[in-house]
Amino acid sequence: MTYRKAQQRGGFLLLDLQARWPLTTSWDLSLSVWNAFHRRYQEIPGVPQPGRWLAIALEWRGLP
Repeated sequence: MTYRKAQQRGGFLLLDLQARWPLTTSWDLSLSVWNAFHRRYQEIPGVPQPGRWLAIALEWRGLP
């Protein structure tokens, strides 16, 4: 969770989440969510930041 406050403006709260599940001894599945509440904000006035981002990853940890 991140709280940011821009100069001369109100602050805002961003929530990032990540979950990971082991599938086998060598493979993991993960899900990441950035800006989970789809908060619209501008760190620099006039430059909107991206909304919600999702990523799904399959990770190989090598041979056991």
